[in-house]
Amino acid sequence: AAQEIARRQHEGSLSADDAAHLRHFVEHGYIMLEGLLDDALLDAVNREIDQAIRDGHQGYVYGSSQRLEHLHKHYPNVRRLWLDERHLRMLDLIFGVRARPCQTLTYVFGSQQDPHQDTIHLTPFPAGYMCGTWIALQDVVADSGELIVYPGSHREPRLRMGEVGCAKVRNGDWSEFG
Repeated sequence: AAQEIARRQHEGSLSADDAAHLRHFVEHGYIMLEGLLDDALLDAVNREIDQAIRDGHQGYVYGSSQRLEHLHKHYPNVRRLWLDERHLRMLDLIFGVRARPCQTLTYVFGSQQDPHQDTIHLTPFPAGYMCGTWIALQDVVADSGELIVYPGSHREPRLRMGEVGCAKVRNGDWSEFG
């Protein structure tokens, strides 16, 4: 990976900043792109999420750790954010192919899930071509329900439900999965 990043930077298809982000991704498994998105778009998305809450979209109950799924299908600014080139561009650079967003999961409060490996649920083809993006729609402070990432865990073996004897999640019971 380091040689490929150096080659792409040398040929001019990667800026120094992009190369640094990619090296960080290779080593740690994540990248932080602070200030990448404009406040106007984030404010518009937050207004749409507030509307979804007021409407009880998908039976949402305020204060719960319930997630709202696929808001991009119902709210235009969520869709704009979902398809925004500013964050998708980094995925294009990581994978070397055009990124194709597949879903949105929105949490008003943290998910309360135990640490887990997303690829146990999301099995892309070809394997390895899945990357979650987390876009904070508010300032992140301690205990605000933030995402937890274990640096370097992207290098751990990929788990599959059948191989570890874990049943599929049913009726919202994630306890075995955690």
